[in-house]
Amino acid sequence: MLALILLLAAGLLAGAMNALAGGGTFAAFLSWAQVLPVAIGAVAGGYFGARIGQRLPAHTFRWAVLTVTYGTTAVSVWRLYA
Repeated sequence: MLALILLLAAGLLAGAMNALAGGGTFAAFLSWAQVLPVAIGAVAGGYFGARIGQRLPAHTFRWAVLTVTYGTTAVSVWRLYA
């Protein structure tokens, strides 16, 4: 079952990459000057975040995730409605 899920995910990723590489309409809306820093931050955050998350106690990690999530939501709502 896991192999099927991985195959499906790889197919979806390949389709998305082909759509962007082909200069599809979605690629025109991206600010390419901001894509590279976001991609680097996502990879670094995934790598280092996983390492930090493994070392923290589960309760502390849950509260950290909830705090960041609520903070991000609050800022987004504030910017939208203020």
